Parts: sequence; structure tokens; C-alpha cells
Amino acid sequence: MSLELFKKCYEVFNDELFSNENEALVCELHFYLEANNENAHNCLGCNLASELIKIRNYLSRVDETYDVEEFFSDYLIKCYLLVARIEDNIFKLLNLPEGYKSKNFLVFRNIRKWANFIKHPNAFTFVHHPEFIYVNQLDVDLSNFNLIIDQEFVNRHYSSSAPNKELWRALQNQKDIAVLFPEPEELTRKFCEAVKKFIEVIRDNAVYREVLMEYSTYENFYTNENDK
Repeated sequence: MSLELFKKCYEVFNDELFSNENEALVCELHFYLEANNENAHNCLGCNLASELIKIRNYLSRVDETYDVEEFFSDYLIKCYLLVARIEDNIFKLLNLPEGYKSKNFLVFRNIRKWANFIKHPNAFTFVHHPEFIYVNQLDVDLSNFNLIIDQEFVNRHYSSSAPNKELWRALQNQKDIAVLFPEPEELTRKFCEAVKKFIEVIRDNAVYREVLMEYSTYENFYTNENDK
């Protein structure tokens, strides 16, 4: 991967998810979930901002020594840590409709599947010298590979930890296998769009705000002026 591509991912992430004052956009949740109570504190903005800062810090450190596998393995897992907090906790608590999630947060599902592949490779452990590439990589001829592990493949085979005979037949003791990660800048843009959509969902729904305030707003967090 070229250094310019790394830099572009960082620029997109920083421009889309951080303000000119260098504050993560998810910090807006403080305004929506503290009910104008100056002594209250809502933890969601802080906790989600912490994950976004970790992702941005990672992107800022990537240089030409990183290869495709290293970049995506670290990047996707860091993105997944935010996705898990939103999907497994906030969306589940709000009971957000599946159809709505599929329409507006598809990238979250895709990242989760890649994270499953990275964390639990299963039969991929028994593949010989796989190639790691990304969509639209110019110096790669996909016809050179017998099997390509792409988004469709991980969606089908890495959705659960259940035994998967088809996966083992496809991968065990095989060579000429490629792992085709998403195009980096496009993935970054879609992830940023989904995070901003998440903020809008909370901002625009009074019921969701009320539910989240019950679980995450400490009304008397600030006991004196020095605590603020």
C-alpha cells in the first residue's frame, strides 16, 4: 500500500469525525443526553470518542513499512471495537429495527464479519502463503488465484463460530488463495457516514434519548464548580 493511501484514510477520518476544534463529533451526545442539566454527565460521548481517537491515532502512525495485511488487521479490529459498543449495547438496548440497521449501518455488519475472520480464522490457519490485497489494487491480477476471500465470502462463512465443513473443504491445505479487503478510502468514508448517522438517530428520536439517559446519564456527577 502506498503512503498516500494511508494519508488519505487519515484525512477522511479526521475531517469527517472531528470538528475544527479537534473534538470528536460523538461528543455531541453530551448535549442530547444531559437534558440541559449542568450537573449531569452522560458517559456515551466520552466512551465512544475514546475509540474514535484510538482509530485516528492509528491512522496517523501508519507509514510505508506497513503492508496490506498489517494495516487492515489493525484497522478493522479498531473499527470493530467501536461497532461492538454501538451495535451490541446501544442498538440492542434501543431495539433498533433490523431493516433500518441493514439500510443505514451495513458497513458495521461488514466490519464485524472481517473482525470475525481476523480473530477466528478457522480453516484459514491451514492456507499456504496467502496474498493480502484490497479492492481496486492496481498491481494485482485476480485471475491468478484459485479462491478469493472477499466481503461476500466472510459474510457467508464468518457469521458464527459453528463448525463449517464447507469452509474447511475450501481452505485447508490450499494455496493460491487471496484475501481481498475493501478499498481503504471507501471503507473509511462509509464508516464515517455510519457514525454520523448514529449520532443523528439519537439526536432526532426523543424516545431513544430518554432510554439512553436512564442508563448512561449521571445527574449529579458534578458536585462543585471545580469538577466541571
